[in-house]
Amino acid sequence: MKLFGKCPSCKSEVSFNSSSNTRIEFAMSEGEIKKIQCKNCGTTFELFVNDINAKKSNLASLVAGLIFLLGTPLIVFLLKDFLLEIRGPYSVLVISGFFLVPSIIYFIILKDDGKRVSAFNRLKIKGENSTKA
Repeated sequence: MKLFGKCPSCKSEVSFNSSSNTRIEFAMSEGEIKKIQCKNCGTTFELFVNDINAKKSNLASLVAGLIFLLGTPLIVFLLKDFLLEIRGPYSVLVISGFFLVPSIIYFIILKDDGKRVSAFNRLKIKGENSTKA
């Protein structure tokens, strides 16, 4: 998951990756305080876990888009013989179902990524440095 915090010196956004799905998991694996070096000004600073936020992943959006854009032509290529021999109303329903598969996968990936980001940003932990718990 893509996480970010603000540099106190230059106010730029500093991002980093983590495999944690919630702040609690992040605090357990990384600790409540995370040391980060700003790529913009070079300042090293510490962020309390509640000051770290998650963003939607560009990689998840890219993978979902590729599945959608490559999956539809792949279905046409693999089922071209079946598509050319439409034999009734049920064939049209089956063909429509095959075209829905890449779309459904696309929306599932994006929805799952949104849920993970929402879960991370929603929960705060209580601690000595917490501002709003």
